[in-house]
Amino acid sequence: MYGFIILNLAVAYLMETEHRLMALLTSELPIYLGAAFIIGAALLAWFRKVSCHVWYDLFASGSVLVWLPFWYPDFRDGSPLFFYLPLYFALITALFTLVFIKKREQIEPEMLQFLQWLFDSGRFNPVLIGIFVVVGLFVKQHFLLYPVAMTLFIVRYTLASSLDE
Repeated sequence: MYGFIILNLAVAYLMETEHRLMALLTSELPIYLGAAFIIGAALLAWFRKVSCHVWYDLFASGSVLVWLPFWYPDFRDGSPLFFYLPLYFALITALFTLVFIKKREQIEPEMLQFLQWLFDSGRFNPVLIGIFVVVGLFVKQHFLLYPVAMTLFIVRYTLASSLDE
């Protein structure tokens, strides 16, 4: 999910420096672009036309593109939420990617069997987690719902990537 990491770092930088591109990122255009990314990722996942890395990246990036302009008007200017949350997403994704995603042959057989059971059990169902992320985008009253949903999404990505051959 390199695109997701880069997008989050760019958003955090633009927010911190109060760059003039923030006017574009907080307009309606990214909402439509993000919605197109989310729908495109769902279709790619449904038809299994590309690697899981691509559609997870598209979905996560689309959710950030929807989140920023949708939530920004309801918070005061300079709110730390819009600086620290993208940094959190970038760091947690980078950490999970570097530490937990290993080549399949490097994973111990017992751990691989447990991960496969966890993957198949439905506890981290990607459809439910995706719905949870989208619902979290629109429930502004519970502002921690979206970050928790995205963290679960990142964990699911890590699990899928670890088992991907």
